[in-house]
Amino acid sequence: MAHIINRDELPHSGTAHTFEGYLYYDAKVSFFLTNAPPDTGPGGAAQAPYEEVFVMQEGEVTFTVGDDIIEAKGGQIVVVPAGVPLKFVNSGAGRARHIDIHTRSRMVTDWLEESKSSGNESRVGVMKTFAGCFDPDYVANPPPISCSAASITVKCQRVVKTTSREEHPRAGVC
Repeated sequence: MAHIINRDELPHSGTAHTFEGYLYYDAKVSFFLTNAPPDTGPGGAAQAPYEEVFVMQEGEVTFTVGDDIIEAKGGQIVVVPAGVPLKFVNSGAGRARHIDIHTRSRMVTDWLEESKSSGNESRVGVMKTFAGCFDPDYVANPPPISCSAASITVKCQRVVKTTSREEHPRAGVC
């Protein structure tokens, strides 16, 4: 049976709608629908343990993939190998629209450097290792999480829970 999901039903950050497959009929893929103004991007360098595919629809984006600088524009596709450091920014004069495909049902991001954008400063290295918050079994297919020095936020089955590190149950959130 096919399912229809309206874009507006997806979580939205201001520049991207997020689809994580495990939340929607256990789809085996995740993606961002990005529509970003000039000079914006996710911030610091990150890497994923799987390939990422960026389908450029409109605009210009500068990708740093490992040591390579790639200037991509609407109509092009950028494929980033698993485990390769990546960062990108809208380098054009107008909005950049792209679909950022993660080849897993749950997104996993290992932040390698601090982000320049607000709210991301404390996530260096926490997504892959979960800052010791979860059992190793969760590394293969973890829930979305953001950790700071003081708190942990986990999104499980459309429920968001934030606790202090002291109160956080060891893997008991999901």
